[in-house]
Amino acid sequence: MKLNQAIITTSLISLNVLLTLTLPLPVQAQNVKQSSKCAATLQSVKNKITKGRKIKVVSISKDNISTEYQNYPKNRSFRYLFVLLGAGAESVLESSKFLTSLTQDVVTSCTDVSQVRFGIAETDYNPTFGLISGNKVGAFKCVDPGGNQKLFWGYVVCI
Repeated sequence: MKLNQAIITTSLISLNVLLTLTLPLPVQAQNVKQSSKCAATLQSVKNKITKGRKIKVVSISKDNISTEYQNYPKNRSFRYLFVLLGAGAESVLESSKFLTSLTQDVVTSCTDVSQVRFGIAETDYNPTFGLISGNKVGAFKCVDPGGNQKLFWGYVVCI
């Protein structure tokens, strides 16, 4: 029993450290102006995720992707991260069609955004979607963690 508790505690501490190192700062702390259309879309996406489900969107944050990618859509150097919590969160993240639609809404309304990441609180599971070609949105492909090189657009490090 104590061994199981120790394993669980160690796992939770590791996940907490990982999230602390990988999650971006909250939008409010970044002094980034967003249009009212973008703000309304973010609220709409949040509502679509939670409607009829036992899920909370515990945070929506925005960060700059220019330090992570070698190339990305011109004048769209930001991404949003929606962090979910609740019994239905995993099923939402497994619906590629739903997440593609939500991402399309965000990149259409938020003109400086090219990528949207969805995650479950305290995990490293975070499907990533973004502009792939022109105005087409798709899922990013996983690559193994490697050196300090910037990623090519359309790829995301998966652990």
